[in-house]
Amino acid sequence: MEKNTAMPDSLTSRFRPMEWRVTRFHDEALRPFGLNMYQAMSLIYIAWYGRDEAINQRSIEKFLYLSNPGVSKIISILEKKGYVVRLPEPSDLRSYRLRATESGIAFAQELNEAILRADRKILEPLTEEEQKTMLMLLGKIGSTDSHAGR
Repeated sequence: MEKNTAMPDSLTSRFRPMEWRVTRFHDEALRPFGLNMYQAMSLIYIAWYGRDEAINQRSIEKFLYLSNPGVSKIISILEKKGYVVRLPEPSDLRSYRLRATESGIAFAQELNEAILRADRKILEPLTEEEQKTMLMLLGKIGSTDSHAGR
């Protein structure tokens, strides 16, 4: 290993503790609701964006960076719980659109509020200016342009 590439200073070694903290706080926030983060984020996405545009399984896969089988399972869970319905896609009979039910929309709002509370808790160690900077930098790193091969 080169002396200029010290492991403790790598992006990965600095990111892992933050990732663990974020996951722990979100798991705790969502535990009372009986959903994991991917399920919650899927429902929030469907409830929010489904008002103005057609949401399908592929759009959730892209949003969450998950595989087809994983998202299919999430949709089935949300559908069984009565939060989401599948509607035929008029332009492609092999496809379907996803729509949040009224109870799904209300539940998505509760989930969103719980996630935002956890986010505020996670960001507590930072000043307001540091929070804005961090979110801007994370947005730059995770922008869709940097994932062109996906």
